[in-house]
This record gives sequence, C-alpha cells and structure tokens, in this order.
Amino acid sequence: MATIEILGKYCNSEKVKFAGYYYSELSGERKQRCQCLSCNRKFQWEAIK
Repeated sequence: MATIEILGKYCNSEKVKFAGYYYSELSGERKQRCQCLSCNRKFQWEAIK
C-alpha cells in the first residue's frame, strides 16, 4: 500500500482529512475534497499525473 503525504493548501499543515467530493457540472468530473484540521479550510486535492 502506498502512502500519500497531503499538506494543507493554505497553511502547509500535515493534519488533513478527506471531506467528500466535488462534482464539476461542466465536465462531470469528480474531485476529492480535503479539510485542513489546523486552519479548518477546505480545498481540492488532485493527484499528480
């Protein structure tokens, strides 16, 4: 199993949890949402391709 290190987008904290999905109306694409537990802000996580 691979481990992925996700940092908060705004404060670079390592305390991040997954918080649902975002669905794009235009493309129908589903993107993972994350929430930083330090600053309580949400952001989209995209895997590096």
